[in-house]
Amino acid sequence: MIPYIFLYITIGSIGYIKFENKKNINNLCFIIIFLFMGFRYNVGWDFRWYFALAQKTYLNKYSIFMTLKDIGAWDPDKFQYLRLEFLNKAIYKIAWYLKSPQIVVLIYSFLMLYFIKKGLDNERKYSIYPWIIFLSIPIFFFNFNSLMRQAVAIGIIFYSYRYIKSRDIKKYLITIILAFLFHSTSIFIIPQYFLYNIKLSKKKLMLILMSSFFAKPFLMVVLKLDIFSKYRIYINNSLGEGGKIIYFLIIIIGALVLLFYNQLIRRKNNNFFINMIILGCFIYISLISLGHLGPRISMYYIIYILYIGKDFIYLFQNKELTKGLFLILNGLLILFTLYVDLINPIRKQYIPYRIVFLKV
Repeated sequence: MIPYIFLYITIGSIGYIKFENKKNINNLCFIIIFLFMGFRYNVGWDFRWYFALAQKTYLNKYSIFMTLKDIGAWDPDKFQYLRLEFLNKAIYKIAWYLKSPQIVVLIYSFLMLYFIKKGLDNERKYSIYPWIIFLSIPIFFFNFNSLMRQAVAIGIIFYSYRYIKSRDIKKYLITIILAFLFHSTSIFIIPQYFLYNIKLSKKKLMLILMSSFFAKPFLMVVLKLDIFSKYRIYINNSLGEGGKIIYFLIIIIGALVLLFYNQLIRRKNNNFFINMIILGCFIYISLISLGHLGPRISMYYIIYILYIGKDFIYLFQNKELTKGLFLILNGLLILFTLYVDLINPIRKQYIPYRIVFLKV
């Protein structure tokens, strides 16, 4: 646990440093977290899959334009490569050319964090609080150690808010295509653009959140449509205890946003962020019993909480006390996440933390 505690304390300490250029807060947080994620080894449930495929250098002979239709004789390694989206294949090509599997981890870590940083920079969110939330809420930092492809897509969607805000649909669609070339689930995020100017009252948002506990039958009908056929692999896959615990955290996040709705809505652009967060909570809660589909889609929406992270500090008059409580509560959430991982009877995802140079 010590490396994670050190990382959290380091990011938290940056908030007490005076910077002449506040952009350097995001720059420094980005660099520190990138080094932590980029040089990790065997950390994250799917890390072994990514790393093992990056070691299959013989696959470099297959064209980046080949698809599963070209698989020919059955080869499980070839199947894993051909099923990837185009830009993922390009990343593996680089790793195979350089004969360095770690390149895959470095590139994914850089891209996912870079787009998050650029999104925060665009909105002038220069503080440690979005990064603290990123580290503490398990569906982000901890989950991104595993879901590397989708993490990049989520980062791109987060960044694409600048085009939603400016109502530039051409550039928005370009970012969606870019995200799609990393993870195909991002295609379902296109409606976000058209939700920007929708004003929902606190009562309506509360109704949406409450309806998530009863929406499963309706959503099951929707998921039977052919457009979702590719994604049924994520349905009815067990989430395990960790996923069930996060379920209650998502309920708490939705409840807190609604509890402080009147204060949060006063800040510019928060209407859209609040709508997206509640919609993300709705998706997660309503689809949790079906496996991974709900959590995977919901992350594209709940990620917007990073934009309003600092706003929670201004909810109370005593700012210093609020900052302290904010850091303590988020720190406890990280410790709890690590504890759940520590007692996992199947396999530990995050403990111990290893670096690629030592692999110990």
